[in-house]
Amino acid sequence: MNEQKALFTPIKTRRTFEEVSASIKQLILDGVLRPGDRLPSEMELARQFNVSRQTIREALRILELSGFISVQKGGSGGPLIRDTIMNTINNLFFDAFQLERISIDELTAARIETGRSWISRRSASSFLPT
Repeated sequence: MNEQKALFTPIKTRRTFEEVSASIKQLILDGVLRPGDRLPSEMELARQFNVSRQTIREALRILELSGFISVQKGGSGGPLIRDTIMNTINNLFFDAFQLERISIDELTAARIETGRSWISRRSASSFLPT
């Protein structure tokens, strides 16, 4: 029997917490959820997504690390939509510098360019009707 190189690769499904994270992220990107909005409690999110609270915790952790939300502790806490993506990106650049993956010149150029991009995006969106 002649073995041929496979034309297709197996389809890998994402883990449940990645699906939950992607769903919440899409609502943020679509503007349905905006900075300052509170997400429901872990228990309520678990009920709505029909998943475990642990799955919700993992999804929220991904969103927090990505800069889409912050999770506040305490009775009045919980997941809150935040626009901290630029800060997260800057921290990643700094981490790359500390790991000696980029030079100080590359770090400076990247931070300046991200700042410019952020400013132009903010300026453009200030002229859009809300």
